[in-house]
Amino acid sequence: MKVTIKDIARETGLSLATISKYLNHKKINEKNQRRIEEAIAHLNYKPNHTAQILRSRHTMTVAILISDLGNYFWGPIISSVSQYFVKYGYTVITCSFCHDEETEIQAIQDLIVRNIDGVIMLPYNSRDNHYHLLLDQNIPVVVLDQNPGAADQIQSAVSAGTEGQARSAVNPGIRNQARSAAGAGTEGPPFGAADLDSQPSLLSDGGPVSKYRPVDCVISDNYKGGAMLGRYLLEKGHKRVHILDHASYSTPVYQRIRGFQDAFGQAQTCITMSGPILFGISQKTIDLGKEHFRQIMESGDPPSAVFFTNYLSAMGGLIESSACGYSIPEDVSVVTFDDDPLFSSMYPPITSVAQDLSRIGEQASGILYRRIQGDYSDFPLTECIDVHFQERQSVKDLWLTDRS
Repeated sequence: MKVTIKDIARETGLSLATISKYLNHKKINEKNQRRIEEAIAHLNYKPNHTAQILRSRHTMTVAILISDLGNYFWGPIISSVSQYFVKYGYTVITCSFCHDEETEIQAIQDLIVRNIDGVIMLPYNSRDNHYHLLLDQNIPVVVLDQNPGAADQIQSAVSAGTEGQARSAVNPGIRNQARSAAGAGTEGPPFGAADLDSQPSLLSDGGPVSKYRPVDCVISDNYKGGAMLGRYLLEKGHKRVHILDHASYSTPVYQRIRGFQDAFGQAQTCITMSGPILFGISQKTIDLGKEHFRQIMESGDPPSAVFFTNYLSAMGGLIESSACGYSIPEDVSVVTFDDDPLFSSMYPPITSVAQDLSRIGEQASGILYRRIQGDYSDFPLTECIDVHFQERQSVKDLWLTDRS
């Protein structure tokens, strides 16, 4: 015989209204919630999701839209998002657009047709505003890794040569960084198609116009991570440092570089950079990491240390280092932003800054769930997640060398 909510009410002694609130993901007393969950498990109750969808007009489905399923960055995030939403009866689907902008747009359109309840996404690049296609349909979006508002400020300032303005856009550092008075305290989504025209239009050097749309973001504290690595190299006596960068106008990478450079402050150092501007990450990043690492090491005056701005660049550089017979850290010290399980098992293990990927997924899920439930009281919200320094053995202490 099929179990109904009346059976749960009889088992728990609670009212049908309270049980209905729980099943529709409304807040109830924690004690009552535990009693209901125990009864559901004991009675093996299976909710009628079709009826729930018809009542709530929700499909009970959220999507993760990402650039590359093969990128290790996504594993802990996907796992964290799935664990969060399964508690509330949601199905989580994962879509990859393979670093292709047209594929990304098509994937977004497909999600709209599916009447998806919400989307967590990493845009094609820092100035990609295709998420507005979802916002136009009142579908909540949380953007990961990128801060579209800061991207406009950074690239416009860089194009105009106003470094101070760009620097001010580097690190939000606080919750609610992008919160606007117009969006605060609203019931329901404070966005729509009309909002696009009200946003400032910023033109990059020969690039397309990007109109920033307010959107929730979860980012790592990239500036802090870059500063950690910069201070560490300086403390170890390194004054000739090369930044191996392949995404200069990616907001996360820009923030890492600014933090790294600022850490050196007024010290008498020589910091050089290499790397063409690329939007997105692909196998080419590893290949370019190999190429540029070889070039800087074969130059007449190689650096004492190299800072890789992401783990794929680091992988390329480390592969090339081994192939060319360079010894780390004897011939050159290396540090990288982004950690990888391989970095701790290499010889020598690589000093890095790690992002808290599970925490990123958890925070993004919490924001998206509240938006789906109609809570926009703190929209747009930018959450800045702390990063962690991993000291290993890839940096030579030049102070000890000088004294010996």
